[in-house]
Amino acid sequence: MRNSFSRPRLVCFADMRQSDSWKQKVHPLFVESAGVYREAVKEWLALGPRPPADKVAQIYERFQAEIEAVRTRYGRAQYTPTSSDPLDTILVDMGPSSWPPSEHEVSQGVLELLYWRRFKEPLWIALQKADAGDLDALRRVHRVHEDHERLRFSQGPIKAAKGDPDHAVLFEIGLDLGLSSLSKEELADCFDFACPCSKVHDPDALRNQRSRKEKALQKARDWLARELAKMSTREWMAAYGMHGLCAKGVPSIGGMPRRVYVGEIGKPAFCYIDEQGDLVVSEGTMFADSSVAQELLQAFFVSSSKELFGMFFPEGVSQSVGSTNQKP
Repeated sequence: MRNSFSRPRLVCFADMRQSDSWKQKVHPLFVESAGVYREAVKEWLALGPRPPADKVAQIYERFQAEIEAVRTRYGRAQYTPTSSDPLDTILVDMGPSSWPPSEHEVSQGVLELLYWRRFKEPLWIALQKADAGDLDALRRVHRVHEDHERLRFSQGPIKAAKGDPDHAVLFEIGLDLGLSSLSKEELADCFDFACPCSKVHDPDALRNQRSRKEKALQKARDWLARELAKMSTREWMAAYGMHGLCAKGVPSIGGMPRRVYVGEIGKPAFCYIDEQGDLVVSEGTMFADSSVAQELLQAFFVSSSKELFGMFFPEGVSQSVGSTNQKP
């Protein structure tokens, strides 16, 4: 009697909760991106418990291409984010890049996400701590590096991160696209639709997962704010030049050297200037030619790439080279 009574109560609760009201609060970019992710996971699961590496690579490349197509389609749409983009906090800005991403860029992204999901801390913060003598941080970095290599060379399973991996991806895709503003019921309805697990989700559990994710992200942002407070204002300001160009100094974070990135306002950087004063231009961009150096100098009213770097890091250029290179 007890079991036969409790089963229909659960079914009725799920039926009553099903609603599409959440779609009015999230950006269509999330809905489409979640759909692309869901289909990619289904393809991967269909390969079985030991999927061939080449098949997995094909699925990943197709997923990346489809996600990029969705982002491009919505790239010019006006939208006010409901929170900061999680990936802007989690991932180190590798600078100008071409599409598709290089093998190194893909590998770096996998490593950073692996560390984040295991320890709820961006890898670039752990590297900063390790550089300052934090041995616990150093051990965490080494453990994740080993796990990353195990995955890369198919050397067996690794320790899984706590929490549902699909939920982690969906929050990383959509916290700034509306997930942060959903009620717990709407959040559950959203995940019933978007999550590859095809299960009925618990509203309270999802709300708690979102809260933990947001707290971890805010902790990372607070850490960065404290570090920025120790730096010269020049090291995090932006400079705007002619032709819609913007230059931004990026201090050394996560083992990356100081650089000044330049790009069109609202778009990814297409080049950077390093500490030697060299101008490194991304391959495959319309600016990747011999005229880019002169165009930058004119746009920012400087006489050399060394001078542009010095706007953000005074006396920071080790030698006046000022040459133009292509990104390896």
